Amino acid sequence: KYGLIISGPMLFSIYNKILPSVAPGTSYSSLAKKLILTQTVFAAISIGAFYTAIPILEGQNLTEGVKEIRHKMWPTMLTNWKIWPVLQVINFTCVPMNMQAAYVAFFSIFFNVYLSFMKFVVKRPDEEIEHLGEMLHC
Repeated sequence: KYGLIISGPMLFSIYNKILPSVAPGTSYSSLAKKLILTQTVFAAISIGAFYTAIPILEGQNLTEGVKEIRHKMWPTMLTNWKIWPVLQVINFTCVPMNMQAAYVAFFSIFFNVYLSFMKFVVKRPDEEIEHLGEMLHC
């Protein structure tokens, strides 16, 4: 659901509408603008959308998503910056513009594995306390 409802339309808009109008062409200046936008604004929006949408799609409330963002956004952004800049340089210099969203979607499959790990395996401090209480039957 997340990919169809949120991620897919977001990628299409970013790579086919926003970036070509904000940073047209293939100059170094254009490449720098695209990298800065994708690694700051768009990465933060995308990661934030993931952490807020998944709890809502699971039937939880927005508060759970906000808690996820507070505790997991920074480590997720740091990992993002270790992976995506290189992939994006390749994307913006070697991939035809009409295929850039598909290129990102392909590599997003692997990054989504990491996001799922962060979402479902890495616990927030308040979740660890809940889990400890369950273990102690409190």
